[in-house]
Amino acid sequence: MKTLHSEPVIIFLLSIIFTPMGVLVAIINIAAASTVIWRNMREESLIVKRDFAGSWKAYFRSILHLSKPE
Repeated sequence: MKTLHSEPVIIFLLSIIFTPMGVLVAIINIAAASTVIWRNMREESLIVKRDFAGSWKAYFRSILHLSKPE
């Protein structure tokens, strides 16, 4: 009967140890994911702006490149 009474105590002690670690890991994961998402959004907006501004330049550059004799 002793083992039946000691199992919940062990589980309770383990949950006290591992719950703050789980919360800490979750906070770290959320922070890492938000920084990655923020960085990707910022890079995509810069890429979109650069592509929109440079699309005509790239178009004419590709025409000039195709018309160059090799």
